[in-house]
Amino acid sequence: MLNIITRPPKIFFKGALKYYASRVAIIFGRVRGPASVLASMKQGLVEISYPFIINDYVRPDQIVHVVSNIEALKYAIDAKRTGKIKRLVAGPNLVVLPTDHKKIAESSEIDAFLVPSVWVRDMYVRLSPVLSKKIHIWPAGVAMPEQYKKISTTPQNCLLFRKHAPDDVYQHALDSLSKKNIGVQELHYGNFSQKKYFAALEKADFMIYLQEIESQGLALQEAWARNLPTLVWNKGTFTFKEGVTVEGNLSAPLLTEAVGMLFSGTYDFEEKLDLFLSQFGHYRPRSYCEQELSNKASATKYVKLLRKIYTDHNE
Repeated sequence: MLNIITRPPKIFFKGALKYYASRVAIIFGRVRGPASVLASMKQGLVEISYPFIINDYVRPDQIVHVVSNIEALKYAIDAKRTGKIKRLVAGPNLVVLPTDHKKIAESSEIDAFLVPSVWVRDMYVRLSPVLSKKIHIWPAGVAMPEQYKKISTTPQNCLLFRKHAPDDVYQHALDSLSKKNIGVQELHYGNFSQKKYFAALEKADFMIYLQEIESQGLALQEAWARNLPTLVWNKGTFTFKEGVTVEGNLSAPLLTEAVGMLFSGTYDFEEKLDLFLSQFGHYRPRSYCEQELSNKASATKYVKLLRKIYTDHNE
């Protein structure tokens, strides 16, 4: 049986929640990240009829997965150390850097540590080489709405989503879209509800996404699920306050040619926008998301990973 843990038994740790607000929110997105991951897991596992329990007392015959909450992870590590459980999986909403919380991610009691994307895995392994043999990439899925738009042959409406981006990039995108007579809806991170975001997606033909760094990019997946191609600003480098620098596709780590493309800044935006629009008929974001990043697809990959972890540790 799979036991998904998000808190220690009968204890509510305000300190752990404060940690999310000030730290994990940098790349996981406020409190929404952990809640969305748990919701995706639950829905996906139900869809594939895989049995699980949540926040139940641990037993030796269970695979215990701590999704979020550092205090819950400490509890599970102690349970593993004392023989109360045999298999322990951790992540992906626990630490920003593997060196956080006295390097708790390196604990030998953890059999597998999940992260949502390639750049996160590479950064973790660079900072904590001991994780290289037990770290696995597993992105959470999103719900697939029944209704969605067909790809427009003449895209005329853009959703400009500004999460964290400098004024010059934002203004240049606005000006370039105006020159092409493309209508623009604007959303600024923190100033709208999920319901408003979904309503904006329904009105748009495509989305331009402005964000420095994402561990996964759930908002992008929600756009792809609604069949919206995306053009994403990717600065390509980010330095955490601890001085750790990461590089690569940081803004949309799950983006492929099936769903859109990247641009680097004001100097290449217009060129990339023209190319993006010229290839519009070739994008298949809904199909890609359904096959790879839906709740069902994510849960299927998750269960396959659990079986591999169980098999590897029984050999």
